[in-house]
Amino acid sequence: MVAFFAAADKYPPSHNLGLIRMSTDQTRSRFDTTKIKILYREHERAEDRFRAQLTELFAVSNELAKAASLDDLCRQAIELGRSQLGFDRMGIWFLDEDTEEFVGTFSTDRSGRIRDDRQLRHPVDTSSTVGGLISKNMLAMRRQEVTAPDPQDENLGPGTRAVATLWDGANVIGFVTTDNFLKHEPITDRQAELLLLYASIIGQLCMHKRTELELREWANVEQEFHAKLRTLQTLSNELSKVATLDDLCRQAVVLGRSHLGFEWMEMWFVADTPDMLRGAFTANAKGEVVDRRAENLSLDPDSLIRQIIRENKPQTRTQELRAPATDEDETEVMISRALAALWDGEKVTGCLVADNLLARQPITEVQCEVLSLYAAAVGHLCSLKRAEEQLSQRANEERAFQQKLRALNTVSNELSLAATVDDLFRRAVELGRTALGFERLAVWLVEQPGASLRGTFAIDEQDRLRDDRTVVQPIQPDSQQAEAMAQNAPAVIQREVKFRGPDGKIAGYGLRVVAALSDGEKIVGCVSTDNLLSHQPITSRQSELLGVFAATLGHLYSLKRAQEALSKAHDDLERRVEQRTAQLTRANVELKHEIGERQRAEDGRRELADQLRHAQKMEAVGRLAGGIAHDFNNLLMVIRGYADMALEDLKPGQPLQREVSEIQKATDRAGTLIRQLLAFGRKQVLKPKVLDLNAILTTMSKMLPRLIGEHVELVIRPGDSIGSVKADPAQIEQVIMNLALNARDAMPGGGKLTIETSNTDFDAESAKRYVGLHPGPYVLLSVSDTGGGIAEEIRPHVFEPFFTTQVDKGSGLGLASVYGIVKQSGGHIWFSSAPGQGTTFNVYLPRIPRAAETVHGAPEPAGKSPRGSETILLAEDGDDVRELVTQVLKTNGYTVLAANCGAEALALADKHRGRIHLLLTDVVMPGISGGQLAEQLRAKRPDIHVIYMSGYTDDAIVHHGVLNSGTTFLQKPVSPQTLTHKVREVLDAPAKH
Repeated sequence: MVAFFAAADKYPPSHNLGLIRMSTDQTRSRFDTTKIKILYREHERAEDRFRAQLTELFAVSNELAKAASLDDLCRQAIELGRSQLGFDRMGIWFLDEDTEEFVGTFSTDRSGRIRDDRQLRHPVDTSSTVGGLISKNMLAMRRQEVTAPDPQDENLGPGTRAVATLWDGANVIGFVTTDNFLKHEPITDRQAELLLLYASIIGQLCMHKRTELELREWANVEQEFHAKLRTLQTLSNELSKVATLDDLCRQAVVLGRSHLGFEWMEMWFVADTPDMLRGAFTANAKGEVVDRRAENLSLDPDSLIRQIIRENKPQTRTQELRAPATDEDETEVMISRALAALWDGEKVTGCLVADNLLARQPITEVQCEVLSLYAAAVGHLCSLKRAEEQLSQRANEERAFQQKLRALNTVSNELSLAATVDDLFRRAVELGRTALGFERLAVWLVEQPGASLRGTFAIDEQDRLRDDRTVVQPIQPDSQQAEAMAQNAPAVIQREVKFRGPDGKIAGYGLRVVAALSDGEKIVGCVSTDNLLSHQPITSRQSELLGVFAATLGHLYSLKRAQEALSKAHDDLERRVEQRTAQLTRANVELKHEIGERQRAEDGRRELADQLRHAQKMEAVGRLAGGIAHDFNNLLMVIRGYADMALEDLKPGQPLQREVSEIQKATDRAGTLIRQLLAFGRKQVLKPKVLDLNAILTTMSKMLPRLIGEHVELVIRPGDSIGSVKADPAQIEQVIMNLALNARDAMPGGGKLTIETSNTDFDAESAKRYVGLHPGPYVLLSVSDTGGGIAEEIRPHVFEPFFTTQVDKGSGLGLASVYGIVKQSGGHIWFSSAPGQGTTFNVYLPRIPRAAETVHGAPEPAGKSPRGSETILLAEDGDDVRELVTQVLKTNGYTVLAANCGAEALALADKHRGRIHLLLTDVVMPGISGGQLAEQLRAKRPDIHVIYMSGYTDDAIVHHGVLNSGTTFLQKPVSPQTLTHKVREVLDAPAKH
């Protein structure tokens, strides 16, 4: 209305009268008075119409002021301008300064109807009439002749258009246009002036309407903001009541989506690394809650969320998104997504993300501000809830820890009742799971310090008790067990590991905690637990509890071992006391019991010392016997060989025949003496077999009575189901025969000889009473007589070689050879004797779990020496032996290539062009040994036969590797007859390759 009255003041009636006078003066000479009157009346009528239009304009402006909105104002301005003010066609356009475009509102089409042009936009052309007016930024109007000014009405033809700027009192905000294309009447000056006034009124009203709408919009925004604040307060109160952090996160997205006007909302937390987010929950457009706690989101370095985390301050940022096309709207539009930092007062802990993507609605500034406040509230609540949960968890852990400590006290009392160490660890594993809550538990003991562990009991992958006592596993250098034991003090090691099943494949990943078992001085093992079954975290309190449990178990283990050792010692002591008490009862010497026991203990120590000295002496004599055996055997072989050859040339009754026979007998006795010495020294060559002593006694039961005589009663008591032994059957027969003859000599006036067999076992304690005896199963051969016994002073010399109490007969090697045979067979021999009560010799041979073999005796060679014509290569470093063997072989038809060492034998073999049928070689020679010589010759002559001979003892021959299965061997001294028979036997057999 202010614009209207300003326009009326601008054009007063006096101005109109002046115009009339001017017009009258100009036309007085042309028109007469009548015409002037007509013109005046028309002018008066025009003035009246103009005043009426001004009055109507006042009414129209009042009507327009009542419009509810800016669109209603523009629509009514077009309608009232045509109907009330008489304009032909009209249109109103606004200027968009941001895009420099004209934005349509409403206009009149060529049919005179109101047309909605709000979707139309035209760029501002400053060179055009409208553009020129707008650029002046003032209230102005211009008329012009145009042709179809409206692009939609291109067929209207020529006409007149008037354009007036919309002026809000400060700036041009658009323009109003009218034309005469409907009535085709000219636009008069009055109509142009009226249009200018009308444009001014519309501009003022638009300015007032915009201001009113903006104020109303701001009021609505403020009201909405305050409503959202009240909603935020309500939501904060609701969220503060939830029980857990997960419930808080779930409720935060649900309530935020439903109460803050978002279509979709989700929450993420910052993970351990700044480039990773950990999921929480999402409330989608359907109102469903999606659990995303198991998801991780990797962030790009330049992503918006990464920037928010890096800037580390409370803020909300928006991100442009492209909303997809829908069935209702096939076009894609750009909308925004809001990201608000979760702020706990010190740092960004995560973010809230919200949008209205499917609804294709943008996020307003109010929503952004509310989301920012909501994120701050949720961030503080999350921080508070996390702290509450941590405090609650710590309180719960503390209560649980105290409960577990009380339970551990009960468990300790239970474990202290365990009968054995195995029972202790079995109960520890079971009670650790049921009473202390450990998931899987295993106890390991140190097998070798720093090298391996031995299992006890454990809980397997199926939650069952498993016996691991036979399992030994190495300690890996970088393992938890190695780390725990390296500290040599109670320690608890927790580590992320991968678990492997019985097949070696990876069964899963999780935590393992290992606690060292300490007995107070050193680490004796470890206890381990893990979370493979439930995958629940192992808390620090649980680790501490495992350490206390391990310490308790270590001390109980140490105590149980001490108790077992004490119990064993107590049992041993009781057994000894019972034995001593029985002895004291039998002897009826209670007062002398302790003295006698000490004396017996001292005697036992002296006896063991005597046994050791005796064994050392026997060993020294045996080494001496073995040392002289080789040379002595070579001498005896030469003497016996030449004696045999001489007897073959001498006929009975000839001179020297008797003397040579005596030489032969003397060499036989010397050979027997050497064999006995070797038997004593455990140096003879044995041929062990698996034997049944009962079968040996059965075989000898017919021969023994003839040996011991009719004045001695023979009793043989074979044991039931005795085990087998491994020994040389001929040597065992020699042992039985020598012991029987020794018993016979101890009973010159007659008596009883008892031979028994049985199974017996020595434990570790009883084995300590004898030097060299190892614990284990044995077969006992017992030979007892009822003679006068062995005097005290000669007992230490019983097994010594050449010691005898019968000066007129015997060599003193019988019991010495028995001693050596038993020792060489891996057994032990002791005797017990008392004056007037006889003597018992006990032979203990190791028992083996195998069936006895059938034993056949080797036939002695008989008849004349067999002859042959083959070529024999002889290798012998003893000159006299080499000459003897050469002569014996040549005498029996053989061709002999004799060499004094292995190298010379190889040279002779290379020079000889014919076949060499047999190699007869000494085992031990300087340079190349007999075994090496045979191996090299077989490489060149695969069909050659080999016979080894030696005067050395078993260990020397074994050292040179010739006593393998199937090897032909002759022990010196060997007679010419035995030699020729063995040569013929080997030559007639197929060659061995």
